[in-house]
Amino acid sequence: MAGWVSTKVRAHQKALELLAAKRGCRLIDMALSFDREQTDLEGVVLGICSIQELNQLQAAWLAKTAWEGSEWRTWALKDKTILDPRQWPRRGS
Repeated sequence: MAGWVSTKVRAHQKALELLAAKRGCRLIDMALSFDREQTDLEGVVLGICSIQELNQLQAAWLAKTAWEGSEWRTWALKDKTILDPRQWPRRGS
């Protein structure tokens, strides 16, 4: 994780990693489960580098949700400096 990311956000990420491990899944499983829960979402854009990654993403998309009920709502980040890439520091700055 980039050095400019706050301690609070780093702790949030670590807690999510621990939750995923406890549930026997990966962060991508958590992320795509979250995406599937969004009723107002029209699409998801993902980048891949290989057919293997595509197959892993497809499996994660089709898997049972990693979340219990609406618990994903409690994990929301609201810090725009993290959520909006336009606000990330530029390389070399």
